[in-house]
Amino acid sequence: MSKSNVIGCDEMRERNIDTSCYGYNRDPGIHKAVIDLMAEARKVGTLRVFLTFSDGRKIIAPVYRWQKDLGFRQRQPGDTVLIEYERLDDGRVFPKSAESVKDDPGEEDGPYEIP
Repeated sequence: MSKSNVIGCDEMRERNIDTSCYGYNRDPGIHKAVIDLMAEARKVGTLRVFLTFSDGRKIIAPVYRWQKDLGFRQRQPGDTVLIEYERLDDGRVFPKSAESVKDDPGEEDGPYEIP
């Protein structure tokens, strides 16, 4: 991996990283997830965060500069987060916040609240 916890498009191509199994989340609410990979979208200023939700779904979360990257640049692949999605007026669902959590082996999945 590069020096940063975020890789670029060129490095993804060089390493033949396939992200075709990732889709977009359409469900508002708070979801527990593990960060798989973070990549910088070159021209649009978007951080693409690839996550595995606790229910097994593979999700790509676009995070924009105006969102201050939701703190993802300070996190590492393998970290667990609670990511909150909200539905916008036009019906689209976007990440609103993300909170790092420590994984507790005895913890049950959901529902979650971000303190």
